[in-house]
Amino acid sequence: VMIGSRGYNAYNEKRTGLYLLNNLLGGHYRGALIYANKVLNIDKENSFAMFTKGYSYYEKGKFDEAIKSLEEGIKYVDDFFAYNQLGKCYSAIKKKDIALGYYYKALEEIEDIEDDEVISELYFNIGDIYFSKRKYDDSRKYLRKVIEIEEENDAAINNIGVCLERIGDLNGALEHYKKAREINGINRLYSKNIEKLEEKISKNNLVYKD
Repeated sequence: VMIGSRGYNAYNEKRTGLYLLNNLLGGHYRGALIYANKVLNIDKENSFAMFTKGYSYYEKGKFDEAIKSLEEGIKYVDDFFAYNQLGKCYSAIKKKDIALGYYYKALEEIEDIEDDEVISELYFNIGDIYFSKRKYDDSRKYLRKVIEIEEENDAAINNIGVCLERIGDLNGALEHYKKAREINGINRLYSKNIEKLEEKISKNNLVYKD
């Protein structure tokens, strides 16, 4: 993560960044906000402090404030995590098209990201937006990318099943529901999906090939 350098020497940059990061990771969002504001009083173009405010506001459920801080920060630097967080913010306030645009901006910055969990979450979120827009093929495309990273991601597998059911591929849907349940038998949703779909198949006299 880049830290704005105006007004700081290398030592102060490192110290400021670590302090803000420790507050974020420790869940001390109020402390992170206070310190970020102090940094910005000295260095008004410190993008790391702006991003810190954005992440903190997001965790506090203040999405408009988060968006304002994050969008101010990306004026100075392209940042995968900021774009990704903006996607989450706009999704939270139901502005799916803007969220999708920021998720795609995050994809442009994905090359140097080594955290598979973060990348998987990004793909999942894109798939979720496409599903909400009833673009089931696009949704499946990104959900498959999740499974390429996490073969046993039961949520992604289940959601592919839902997409398949929506487009009329009931056998394919049932296969995915059963696979999701095999991975995570605790989640009752998968069993309910199977029961409802088997009933639908039975009523329509369709044959499921196990």
